[in-house]
Amino acid sequence: RKFGTVRRSCGHEKHDVPCEEAFIWAASGPPPCADKISRQSPYCMHTCEIFCHESAKLEGMREGTPIKEVHEISEPRMPAGLPRAMATCKELVTLHRRCGHREQMSCHSAARIQGKRKEEITMQSPLCGHDISVPCHLVAIVRKWIPWDKVVLD
Repeated sequence: RKFGTVRRSCGHEKHDVPCEEAFIWAASGPPPCADKISRQSPYCMHTCEIFCHESAKLEGMREGTPIKEVHEISEPRMPAGLPRAMATCKELVTLHRRCGHREQMSCHSAARIQGKRKEEITMQSPLCGHDISVPCHLVAIVRKWIPWDKVVLD
């Protein structure tokens, strides 16, 4: 059995390809190139490793400055159609929450934030006056709550 090297249109080479397979590729085209390359994500502008054959999806997409901060209510969601490695960008960014909190997290996690922050704030209960823990996104609601129709209990 003889083996050869096939040069793909992207320039990457595949070594030790059986000759009969190389002839099939010559007639019908080789499978997608699975070599890893570095490309800038059109969403966040961070450099990500993707498969070579996925780079065609990025043609004509925007370029710019890498994102360092994400605002929960104003940033667009990760666009559809990005190569998986870009849709799971691990670069750290600062997420600014609606409630005012900030935290460091991976770029893809910040872009996909759904729901509310789990951090809890200690505040005085309007019901009994004791300290209670409240998820930060509910603090404003609890502060406005008047449990006894403005009747003061002694």
